[in-house]
Order: sequence, then structure tokens, then C-alpha cells
Amino acid sequence: MEDDDLAAVRVLDGFAGLLRESTARHASATGVPLPPVVRRPQSAPRGVLVALHGADQNATLAGEQWAAAMDAGFVLVAVDSSQRSTPLYRSWPDTDVAIRDITTALTGLDETDAALPLVAAGFSAGGRVAVLWALSGAAIRPSSFLAVAPALTPEHLDGERA
Repeated sequence: MEDDDLAAVRVLDGFAGLLRESTARHASATGVPLPPVVRRPQSAPRGVLVALHGADQNATLAGEQWAAAMDAGFVLVAVDSSQRSTPLYRSWPDTDVAIRDITTALTGLDETDAALPLVAAGFSAGGRVAVLWALSGAAIRPSSFLAVAPALTPEHLDGERA
């Protein structure tokens, strides 16, 4: 731990135990994927839209925000990030973990849906993941993406991902 803001408390009795407990709780809260929110269009689907929430949001909200995709004939699959920095705060800091979460969510689709064109959509941190997932070499990746206000910097694109 290198945080200068905590320098004064590192020497207090009990700090090492508190740090161990906090680290253990963080490890147990991170990496557990939740089932995706899946909603189907009323007509025969023409694609699958994977909706990725922004930081401090969740799949339920993303499903509401991207619900118009069903009107356009898409199966909507809203994915929760397994990455948490607090018990309630979910985001997508690690792209590889995000792609694993998305891939896990997509394994629940039936064969007919899995054969449809795949589109990634996201807001903010979810928008960044949508772009990076589309550019990745992942075995399952979208053919297109829609990113709204992506939390994306040139540094995110420095590494060759495709």
C-alpha cells in the first residue's frame, strides 16, 4: 500500500488487521458474475445488443436505458460487471475481466440467438469496454459498437488489441 494519505494511520495498532480484512472482503466481492438481464423483442430477433452500464450503475439500469433496442428487433443482454471497488460500486477497470463477464453472460443464449449479429453498446465506462471489446482478439466479439460518452483516452488504445 503506497497511499500517502494513509501514512499516519499505517503505524496504528490494528491497521494491518484492518487492511487484511478489507483486502479479503474486496477479493470475495470481486469476480463473481451476476446473471445478465435478458429481454426479447416481440418479433423475431435480428441481432443481439449487449448493454454495458456506466460506473456506479448496474445491468438493470442499462437494460432500461437501452430498451429501445428491442423495438428495433434486438435481443437485449444487459451485463453487470463483476468488478467492485465497494460492495455497491460496480465498474469496468480491467478490460480482460470485463470481456470474461460478457462472454459468461452470452453463454446463456440459445443457439439461434448466438448465431445473430452481435452489437456492443455502453455508456461511460461501459462505452469504453464496448469499444475495446470490439477491437479485441476475443473469440466472441461484436461486429459493431455504440459508445455513448465513453470513458476512453488515447492510453486505452495504445496497446494493439486487435
